[in-house]
Amino acid sequence: MGEFTPSELALPKSKIEMPKIVTAAMAIGSVALPSAAIADGFTGHAKEAPEPKSMPPAMPPTLSPYNRGVRNRLVTVRHHRHPQPKYNFTGYSVAGPTSTFGPPAEGAGRTADAGTDDRPCIAIRDDSTLGHNFLVKVLYQRIWHETVLPHCDWGPASSTGRNIDITGKGVEMLHLNPYSYPTGAWGVAREIATPTRQPDPGAKLSFPGHAVITFGDN
Repeated sequence: MGEFTPSELALPKSKIEMPKIVTAAMAIGSVALPSAAIADGFTGHAKEAPEPKSMPPAMPPTLSPYNRGVRNRLVTVRHHRHPQPKYNFTGYSVAGPTSTFGPPAEGAGRTADAGTDDRPCIAIRDDSTLGHNFLVKVLYQRIWHETVLPHCDWGPASSTGRNIDITGKGVEMLHLNPYSYPTGAWGVAREIATPTRQPDPGAKLSFPGHAVITFGDN
């Protein structure tokens, strides 16, 4: 069995030699048949192993819009996992820079509707909609945060340059931190229609220094 050398084991020439080569390889122990010498069912000459298929070049590491710190488009963060209800709006809306007031970052105080600001609600410079619900959206880091909040107070003062004031509890409902609220973040508050206040299809929102925005029914 020592008559075959490793170089001779590399390529059997006939099906008669194949059993001898296998026996010799088992005896040597340290010699394994290379893949190129695997015979095709002992029917003749060994067939060459196919060339490995070349792998496609690796794609350079890229960040998709969903694994960046923020997405590359404006999206809305809707809280609570149940389906988002469809609202009808009266057409009355307020937009502009926002701020926060009341607990937990500040002490509690009274509001124009005879309540306190230790609850989720908003303040705008209008008394006619006190107690009405608004869909409030705040744009922070290119993401819209939204929730429904009632109008509870008059403010903020026009000298601040802000149009919507959101209580600390309301900020928490937006899933933002009232202790580090991004004062001046752009917000929109849209009044939700009730049986006594029906949508006005011709209503428009205007604010100084900006374009007029007309809202549809959603």
